Amino acid sequence: MAYYDFAPTDIDETLSQIASFCSNQLGWSAGYTNGELTITPKAGEALFTLLEGDVNSSSALQDPDPGNSIIMEMTEGSDYIRAAIGSIKSTSLVWLHGGNTPEPWLLITILSEPGIYRHGFLGYVARYGTWSGGAICDGVFWDYTSTSQDGQPVDYPESFTSSDCHMLFSSNTYYARNYVDNGVYYSNGTFYQQDRLDGGVFIRGVHGDSPVARFKKTSSYPAPCPRVGGGFLDSYASQARDPGVMPLSGEAALVPITLFADMLRNNTWTPIGHVPGIRMVNIEELDPEAIYTYAGLTWRVFPLARKTSGYYSTGNHGIAVLQET
Repeated sequence: MAYYDFAPTDIDETLSQIASFCSNQLGWSAGYTNGELTITPKAGEALFTLLEGDVNSSSALQDPDPGNSIIMEMTEGSDYIRAAIGSIKSTSLVWLHGGNTPEPWLLITILSEPGIYRHGFLGYVARYGTWSGGAICDGVFWDYTSTSQDGQPVDYPESFTSSDCHMLFSSNTYYARNYVDNGVYYSNGTFYQQDRLDGGVFIRGVHGDSPVARFKKTSSYPAPCPRVGGGFLDSYASQARDPGVMPLSGEAALVPITLFADMLRNNTWTPIGHVPGIRMVNIEELDPEAIYTYAGLTWRVFPLARKTSGYYSTGNHGIAVLQET
């Protein structure tokens, strides 16, 4: 595995440095040309494309300075999934962590404002069973209120638990945001529209009517598309995520992110694998960017977005990313 931190001037330099990291440190095919970053971790399989874009609110009212976004697109044949790392107001510091065991993986973490972090993930699921595929991409993005909230004016960021916001690997989001990708505008559209910023997983050779499973929520069945979940806001993880420090050992548990898929669209969820390289952790007793040794491995800890109270707060929800083995 490998890691690298740097202080780019903007998203353009960030994407350029990601290309170098993937090529030189991880041995992947990667290149950056005319504002477009392309990454192929496995030859002949999924292609990941990253570029600067803009994710908008569903209403005409928007944060006066919502920042820009990194649009992430994952394609394989005619199938594709889009996600976004949203609300990037600056790139004062960026961390890249990645590896090839048990599957290729890359976590991008951006310090957007003091104490506020943005994350995006791409790579492959460490699969359970013999199904093929497993390419995954996802990011964190936010919606903004169109009414006053907590004494704040309009355009205040929604709570991270809102179904209008999307947290990593979570099927908590009902619909995505409008966005601009390379000068082309995409509206919310329908639930299952491919141009949506859902994130998801390519699942090949299993039952179901589509090889594309999306991080989505629905209240009606059959669901409009196959779905996947298991991340920070999903009920599967709550019992492992919420206790924080384990009373028997006094340690903060690092919990694997197990993904579940509803390929038949009937609310029957099957475990399909886990996300390599990162863990969920309760950071009540841990500081942002802290180095934490657990089970003989070295991890770096980040908030899901912001540990302290205020806008973009995600409380004690944290990410531990593998830094040294």
